[in-house]
Amino acid sequence: MKRRSKSFEFHFTMILYDLFKTILVFLIATTFALCLQEADVMNDNIFGVYMLAVAITSSITSGYFWGIVASFCGVVGVNFFFTFPYFALNFTLAGYPVTFGILLLMSILTSALTAKVKQAAILSSIREKTCRKPELHEQSIAQRKQHR
Repeated sequence: MKRRSKSFEFHFTMILYDLFKTILVFLIATTFALCLQEADVMNDNIFGVYMLAVAITSSITSGYFWGIVASFCGVVGVNFFFTFPYFALNFTLAGYPVTFGILLLMSILTSALTAKVKQAAILSSIREKTCRKPELHEQSIAQRKQHR
């Protein structure tokens, strides 16, 4: 019973930690995008800021879930902060549904690719560790024989 409780606590802690990281990345991205808007930089760059936020979120969190959440947050964030009417959600203006649909699709694909790359790196690391163990064992045996 205690083992199940510890496992639940670990997973709950990881979920909260990933949520914190996702919120932090999007706070930073939104602040940076607002600074770009104040500096009269083209609004097209704001999409890039949120795409970067999705990629960073996908790479620093576990699994696909947080990347997909970040994708939705990016679409809503761009709509809320950077499209007319400002500081209001409006997906009904002409052309916006297509633009935001494409942004959402790009974000989800970026998230999925980043998660796959991260998973491949972990598997590669595991394979490397398992392949090194027999070599290390043989080296230690050879060293013991030399010392005798």
